[in-house]
Amino acid sequence: MIRIDNGCSCRDKACIVELYEPLEARNYIGVSAPTLNTYRNEGWLQGIPFQRGYVYTRDQLDAAIKAKNADRINTNVKEIHAS
Repeated sequence: MIRIDNGCSCRDKACIVELYEPLEARNYIGVSAPTLNTYRNEGWLQGIPFQRGYVYTRDQLDAAIKAKNADRINTNVKEIHAS
C-alpha cells in the first residue's frame, strides 16, 4: 500500500490517501489479474495511472464491488407474472 500525504497541514487521517497496488487491489476485491483489468477496461473500476500501471483507492475498490454486485443482482432477477 502506498500512503500519500496530500499536503494538508492538519495531519488528520483524512488527509492521507492510501493507494492499493494491483496485487493488493485483486486481493481486496477477490479477483484475478485479468479480471481486475477487465473491470477497469469496462468501466467498473476507476484506476489512477501510476508509473507503468494503475493504483486504486479503497473508495474506488468499494465502488467496483458494489457496481458488480448490483449487476449480478439485476441479471439474476426473473420477472414473476401473476396467474
